[in-house]
Amino acid sequence: MHGHAAAGSWLRPAASAHHEAAGQLLHIRSATTSDTTPVEELHARCSPRSLYQRYLAPIPRLSARTLQQLLDPCSTSTLLAQNPQGDTVAMATLARSTGDDEAHLAVLVEDTWQHRGLGTALTGRLVHQARTQGLRALHADVLAGNRPMLNILRANGAVAHTIEYGTTSLTLRLTP
Repeated sequence: MHGHAAAGSWLRPAASAHHEAAGQLLHIRSATTSDTTPVEELHARCSPRSLYQRYLAPIPRLSARTLQQLLDPCSTSTLLAQNPQGDTVAMATLARSTGDDEAHLAVLVEDTWQHRGLGTALTGRLVHQARTQGLRALHADVLAGNRPMLNILRANGAVAHTIEYGTTSLTLRLTP
């Protein structure tokens, strides 16, 4: 199904793009295995609340294993948004679920960059990438109180199917 992906990659890397937020032109690009420092720095600048919303658990520090998983092209496709100074201010990840045709979607935006359209832009790019590369569905688990992310996913066509322990599980079907 994904025969067009780069050698060793699960999905083809997304093309680079730009997104304007707060009067600044941000560069959006696919992450590589060499992006460990920018991803660690992003996590260090995020509040405990933002990290909890992304990981659904307290994450005082990103573990080496989680960092490796986020940047592993064999099982994930991660987009980074960088400001003009080169700081990574947001990231969005598709992580392979069961098989090659479904993925789990998650987004992290640095606190000072939230509510500026970055989550929407990154999610839209990942949905497009997944759809054009033949994935059947995307799944996301979102805290019930994280209205901005729930709204972004619903605007892309995701449907909630389970609400347990304050977490909403959503599925976005990509094929008819």
